[in-house]
Amino acid sequence: MILHDLQTERLILKGISEEDIDFIFQQFSNDEVNRYLYDAEPTKTRQDAEDIVHMYTQQKETKAYRWIITLKSDNTKIGTLGFHIWKRETQTCEIGYDLQPNFWGKGYGKEAVKAMLDYIVPTLELNSITACIYEENIASSALVKSLGFTKSQEQRTELFRGQEYLHSIYRKGVRYEKDL
Repeated sequence: MILHDLQTERLILKGISEEDIDFIFQQFSNDEVNRYLYDAEPTKTRQDAEDIVHMYTQQKETKAYRWIITLKSDNTKIGTLGFHIWKRETQTCEIGYDLQPNFWGKGYGKEAVKAMLDYIVPTLELNSITACIYEENIASSALVKSLGFTKSQEQRTELFRGQEYLHSIYRKGVRYEKDL
């Protein structure tokens, strides 16, 4: 499956590629970016970043995809977003996103996530989308709620650096229906 780059009023969402390895290293070695992720160790080497990029670019079958969030005004890379755990048979996936701290609180996250959702729902023929968000990440919880997600009763504990971190599952039913 070929997925496309997306544009919003202020952003370009470009599919991740080999040219993004240095940015991925910068992004995921930044403790502030990783502050609420708690699902993988921060990148420590350029090889770690290459492995992340290759995970998305060298798949035999698309089950996950990542875009680089770039400002239209000057092509500055400010974050990433995408989906993973796509299950074609149940028409579900989980989304995730991250931004450089200098760009928090400016509406870029919501703008990017909304554009992604508008695109992946019909493209992947989704009926349900989830987001797994660390309990203390108030801004991220507010972002998904503003896009129609509701907090479910489900929770997941992620083990990170020997410590348990409680995450809530937010869900959005989207009811994709093929045109007849």
